[in-house]
Amino acid sequence: MTQQQLDDLVGRLDVIDAFYRYARAVDERDWDAMADLFTEDVIVRFDGPARGILPVRLDGREEFLTEFRTFFGICGSTYHVSMNHEVRVDGDVATARAAYRDLDERVDGEHVLCVENLGFFDARLVRTPHGWQFTELHGTTVISRGATEEEIFAPVVALETTRSRRRG
Repeated sequence: MTQQQLDDLVGRLDVIDAFYRYARAVDERDWDAMADLFTEDVIVRFDGPARGILPVRLDGREEFLTEFRTFFGICGSTYHVSMNHEVRVDGDVATARAAYRDLDERVDGEHVLCVENLGFFDARLVRTPHGWQFTELHGTTVISRGATEEEIFAPVVALETTRSRRRG
């Protein structure tokens, strides 16, 4: 094995590890670890053909972290899994696709609302002095079961509506 092949293999494993660390950071609400995974100017999008998916685009690490803190702050338990990684490393740039499965729940009085999403991430990462960081992350949900995201995140939507009315 040449040094270049070895470097590419290590890079590939490091990129896969970035997906695993993303899943763990969400579930543990470790926002510092999450921040370390993204460049300052990252673009994050979530959408897809599945029922009840709320499309969103977040520009920059701070907007992304603010939204994730808000959305996952109302959830009880969550469980995120990353799998079936396809990674291409070209020097200090990598492109990747990874499947995901997530379970998010929120207790609403006596009711437990739970949504299960399955889909895939398409991503672009760059090697930095801090390790591999996402510059683009696009999640496409293809199957969604249980409560809709709108039902899960209703308190956040209501809060945003109230804030918008106050500003207007």
